[in-house]
Amino acid sequence: MRLSANRSLLLLAAAAALSAPVHAQTFSGLIFGRAAEAIRLKADTRIYYYSASGTLEDLDRFDSPPVIETFEVGGTYDASVRSIATPTSVSAKDYGSAQVDFTYTNGGPTAPDSLRIQLSVHGSAEHAFVGDPPKPASLAVTAAISYVLLGDPEGGRYRITLPAIPTLADPVHERLSAELSGAGMSPIRRAPGSAPFTVELDGSRNYVFELGYSLDVPFGTDPDHTYAFSGGGFEVSAVPELADFAPLTGLALAGWAFWRRRRG
Repeated sequence: MRLSANRSLLLLAAAAALSAPVHAQTFSGLIFGRAAEAIRLKADTRIYYYSASGTLEDLDRFDSPPVIETFEVGGTYDASVRSIATPTSVSAKDYGSAQVDFTYTNGGPTAPDSLRIQLSVHGSAEHAFVGDPPKPASLAVTAAISYVLLGDPEGGRYRITLPAIPTLADPVHERLSAELSGAGMSPIRRAPGSAPFTVELDGSRNYVFELGYSLDVPFGTDPDHTYAFSGGGFEVSAVPELADFAPLTGLALAGWAFWRRRRG
């Protein structure tokens, strides 16, 4: 009975150590717990038809406040930016558009945060003319999107999972690139077809995840597709700190030592 009781003590101590609370917060937890800069969302979309006799352009820019407001756990922040341009000529299919939709979900102090991005693009220049006198026009669509993750001098470590980068539906006319960069690290570049990727970051430093997209449509061309990229899969979660486990881990080791002595 005495040996069984000692084993019970050991098991209880070990179970307590494994269930110790994790005080390192997620990225939204940093926002939740302080009034400092934490995250920023940016996007520039530019659509333009161009010919030898002129250019028709639409440029839209989105730049969130340096601090996204604190939300209740599970709360979301939504924003979008859209550009659209048409040539001088009138044709139902000849227009260029790009829309970027952001959704940021606050996971609270313990659950992962979610950063989601949706990019939708359409472009055609089959019968496009621009200028006076009208001349054949080509179309260009560009989108530059970034998440700016701002550090806290007292921030712990966290993991960010970058989403899969889908293959391009029309690689002849499209280009897509993505990169995570920051102080003290080599840039992590992502190409079309890349699988999800998880990396551990230092919460005291700044990082930027940038996604660049371009679509070039020569005059007389109708790629006849709408490109859609969903960046769902961004997740930011805390890395447990050893200090959070130390007291109860010590208790487990003490229980194990006591049990060994009793057996001896």
